Amino acid sequence: MRYSSKKTNAAFYISLLILILSAILAGYTYFQFLRFEHEGNIINTAGRIRGSIQRIARKEALLENPDQEDYDIINNYLAGFKDKEAQLRLNEKTDIFYNLLERLERSWIKLQTEAHKYRENNNKNNRLNLIFASEECWEISNELVLTTQKAYEKKIISFKIISGVLSAITLGLITVVWFIRYYVRKRLEYAVSHDTLTRILNRHSFNIYLETEIARYKRYNTNLSLVIFDIDKFKNINDAYGHKAGDSVLHSVSRTVSKVIRSTDLFFRIGGEEFAIIAPGTSLKESVYLSEKIREAVQNIRCIHKIKVTISVGTAQATRKETSETLFEKADQAMYKAKESGRNQVATNADTSNL
Repeated sequence: MRYSSKKTNAAFYISLLILILSAILAGYTYFQFLRFEHEGNIINTAGRIRGSIQRIARKEALLENPDQEDYDIINNYLAGFKDKEAQLRLNEKTDIFYNLLERLERSWIKLQTEAHKYRENNNKNNRLNLIFASEECWEISNELVLTTQKAYEKKIISFKIISGVLSAITLGLITVVWFIRYYVRKRLEYAVSHDTLTRILNRHSFNIYLETEIARYKRYNTNLSLVIFDIDKFKNINDAYGHKAGDSVLHSVSRTVSKVIRSTDLFFRIGGEEFAIIAPGTSLKESVYLSEKIREAVQNIRCIHKIKVTISVGTAQATRKETSETLFEKADQAMYKAKESGRNQVATNADTSNL
């Protein structure tokens, strides 16, 4: 039970750790989604700059005189990047993004200068300079878009990896808690239903199973017998050899009887040296035969200190009006009848001359 308590405490602390990890995962996910949304806006803005530069260069080359609004769009976008510089860091280990921004600003100023020259003198040389400046500006803006997208994709991959690891750890801990709870529950169920020394079913289980088997016997109209036996002069064994030897005898008897009984029989330790067997589908004649097999097997046990062990066995068959109390009383009386008749024998409370 102490071991189960330790397991329960471990389950509690692991559950607490799961809650903390879940909170961390939720917070990390929320924070990353905010960053993804923000960086998605950066990608869109960089794409708009690229498109606006291309549109302005085309209009300037065709002497269509783009509106000042077209220039203001790009200037506002670039200014927006500068104002939010601290929030727009895509990769804290490099300054590629900001180097590109600086190059784009210089290229944008150059493009505006070349456009102004071409508007004043639209000769071939100025037109070529305008085209080269627009191509350079567009390439830098395109590189800015690609760099932003790559950084965004890397963060998506990192997010998936970190989220996957945290989720796997959380799932693993949940599994551990489930196994601990399952193990503790099974241990507790076993402790409640089994005798700790002999590891067979205990008196609590006996009361439950006897009620169940009597109800089944009455419903299906089959046979049911109860066998009770007691180790003869067990107190003398404890007094002469000590309780450790007595425990060894109890363990040897339970192990031997477990090998003799059938798979359908239910074996219990119901007292200090008192045992019971519920035998479903068994008549009185069959239970007497089973009892004799058990008695002979116990008589041949080689115990510690060469202690000779015998048992007195009582058996009774259930009737239609039987209750668990009356059936137990009949088998118990038969056992005392065996003791009074000299021990190491089987007795019933019925006439066995015709069996």
